[in-house]
Amino acid sequence: MAIQVSGTQVIGNSRELTNIASVDATTVAAFGAAGVGGGGVEGLYSWQVSTTADSTTLSQGPHTSDTNGNTVIICGSGGKIARSTNNGLTWSVYQAATTGICNLILYNPDLSQWVLTDADGRIYTSSNDGVSFTQRRSHVGFQAIVDMVWTGSKYVGVARGHASVSTNGTSWTNYAIGDGSTSAYYPHIRYDGTTFVASENYYALGQYYVNTSTNGTSWTRRQNAVTAISSLAYGNGVWTMLTGQKDCYTSTNGISWTKRADTGIGIYNARWSGEYFVGYFQSAIAYSSDGISWYGQFVPSSGTSGGYTSNSTRHFFHHTGGSVALSDK
Repeated sequence: MAIQVSGTQVIGNSRELTNIASVDATTVAAFGAAGVGGGGVEGLYSWQVSTTADSTTLSQGPHTSDTNGNTVIICGSGGKIARSTNNGLTWSVYQAATTGICNLILYNPDLSQWVLTDADGRIYTSSNDGVSFTQRRSHVGFQAIVDMVWTGSKYVGVARGHASVSTNGTSWTNYAIGDGSTSAYYPHIRYDGTTFVASENYYALGQYYVNTSTNGTSWTRRQNAVTAISSLAYGNGVWTMLTGQKDCYTSTNGISWTKRADTGIGIYNARWSGEYFVGYFQSAIAYSSDGISWYGQFVPSSGTSGGYTSNSTRHFFHHTGGSVALSDK
């Protein structure tokens, strides 16, 4: 069924990113122009644009997002979230956190629970599908959790120097990760059913690692990247890790990694959509079926790239200007 929202539908061709030495705004725009395909394939998605009606909520990006059926929530600034209950067609803004930027939003289908974290280290949960949130952990003595997974029995989130673990979203226990230093930044965590993998960017030392664990509490640091890690994703039996300097690595176990051809541009916050790995750069998406060969496609927007999520029927690509591009699967 076609998406019925305001905005212009763009059906663009894709271009293989490894064929591009660098990508500027003109080149990115060309991804959406008829007849521009480079050495790539036909455009993967057709997009239309809705709006959150509050550009300031998404003014500072990137922002995480997640879905529960037709409910979609995007983290925002000022403690706010943008929330849609009709699969992204219209949006409402809610005050979810105390203040500051909402770092993370995650839906847990087993507990029918949303978990939200803010930039000051607080944790909140919602049991009414994101209408209101209750603070579960204060910010005192804690670092902000920036990414999290639910395994089916527990949450494992990552923050500077520690992993936070909870079975119910209410009570949390911290465990050291890496060398325990709060100078190291942990932007991603993923789980393949057996192994947790968390990326670590230790900017102060110019060192970049992945950390692995089988239980979320005891971690082993492994050095695998030469520049800062911008994406970590797992899907279809493949781990893929990307850096802001165009490096691409893949793995079958999250421990041993193989260097692949450069992507042609830095790709950020890729995740598995159920069909493809999907990340973003500038105002375009990057996608790959195998985590090795990457293609780019322009996405209509009112700002720079802010984040991506999907559910069983639709893709959502949101921007700092307050627009959300929608594409049916």
